Amino acid sequence: KIIIVVIITIIIIIIIIIIMIVIVIVIVIIVIVIVIVIIIVIVITIIIIIIVIIIIIIIIIISIVDVVVVIVVVVIVVVVIITEIIVIIVIIVIIEINVIIVIIIIIIIIIIIIKLFN
Repeated sequence: KIIIVVIITIIIIIIIIIIMIVIVIVIVIIVIVIVIVIIIVIVITIIIIIIVIIIIIIIIIISIVDVVVVIVVVVIVVVVIITEIIVIIVIIVIIEINVIIVIIIIIIIIIIIIKLFN
């Protein structure tokens, strides 16, 4: 009887450890993905800003175009940057929600396993 309990306990502990390892790996992967996405977005934003600045300088140098065009370009840039920031936030939120759901499911599974053995 005692031996069976010990074996079951060991099995449960092993399962929990494996689950924890999996969770950690998943979280690490998610963090890496988030970082990569953010870096890519930042790089794209910087490139866009540089291009826009160059365009504005060219426009000013040529000075054929009036202030309205410059203002429009600036507004477009601002909108692009804001949308990119929103996209980053949405991606992070979605990933966080997924992680939380996974963790909750795992906790429920552990509780069920423990209840079954008791």
